[in-house]
Amino acid sequence: MSRPLNRIGWILAAALALFMIATFAGVVRGGPLDPSGAPAPTMKTLHDVEPRMAIASLPFTVSVSGSYYLTANLTLGGAGNGITIDADEVTLDLNGFAVVGNPSAGSAITGVTPHDNWTIRNGSIRGWPTTGIDGSSALRLLVEHVMVSGSNRGIVAGATGIVRDVQVSSPAGATGISLGSFSQLDRCIVRGSGANTTGIAIGDDSTVTSCSVSGNSIGIVSGTNTRISDCVATGFLVVGIEAGPSSSISSCSLNATNTGVLGLRLFAGAVATNNRIEISGNNSRCIMLAGAQATIRQNDMYTCPFAIANTGPAAGSNTIYQNTYHGLGNMIALLGGNDIGPSPSFAGSATSPWANIGP
Repeated sequence: MSRPLNRIGWILAAALALFMIATFAGVVRGGPLDPSGAPAPTMKTLHDVEPRMAIASLPFTVSVSGSYYLTANLTLGGAGNGITIDADEVTLDLNGFAVVGNPSAGSAITGVTPHDNWTIRNGSIRGWPTTGIDGSSALRLLVEHVMVSGSNRGIVAGATGIVRDVQVSSPAGATGISLGSFSQLDRCIVRGSGANTTGIAIGDDSTVTSCSVSGNSIGIVSGTNTRISDCVATGFLVVGIEAGPSSSISSCSLNATNTGVLGLRLFAGAVATNNRIEISGNNSRCIMLAGAQATIRQNDMYTCPFAIANTGPAAGSNTIYQNTYHGLGNMIALLGGNDIGPSPSFAGSATSPWANIGP
């Protein structure tokens, strides 16, 4: 019985030996163990880690296309501008820091000669007497997530500018945000300081959406064929929102207590729909027609001595219907030549779906 067992043992030992020889032979055939050359560097360069270019002091001129960022709060000690952009395709990230001016300074961020494609974002600008951001020399400017205070002009853009998620506080006599034609302004807050200030001025064929303006002579003023919607204008001294020819104002809220102010001023062909206007000052108008062929519908007006009025014979051929007026003055004080829904009547007595409701 022991011989068969011994034979099996020898067989297993031989098999194990062959396996080890084959394994060793495979390792040997794997190739030479000596390195083929010096080890290559594996660390990334500083430019690989942070490809953007740092701005660590003012004044600074951007003369090469690329991405730039601030490393700290930066202050200009004397006269001049803070950051001057003289290149196409530039992104400037304020990186959460502030660009601070002084009474002798000019503009915080500006440009020279026409350029294309600038982006400015993520920080604050304060104390620059001339302009916070002057992008008037840039075609296709994007400004976002920026706060500007203490500048005669807060944010300025030329044609095709996009400005969104910004806050601007302006001194007396200033303009908060000024954009050229074919521009877009979204989600902004503009606070003025009284007389001779304009909150927002925007050019032709543009849009203004979800903005709040307060404490200005004129809240928002537009060019031709511009759309203003879901905005709020309060505390204005002259006009809340002014729509240029063929422009529209919709779903906005306006409130003021000053004497002789106008809630909405509409030029030829403008449209005002679904707005809420409350003005308690003497000799004020909720809506003033300054041109012909405007449309006024489904607006709610409160306390104005005159709800709807026009400025002269040229302001005719307007269409006015389905508006409501809650006040003790005159609902409609217009010269002839306008298409007006059934005569104003107290709530509950109107029978036409086109009626204007009021005293």
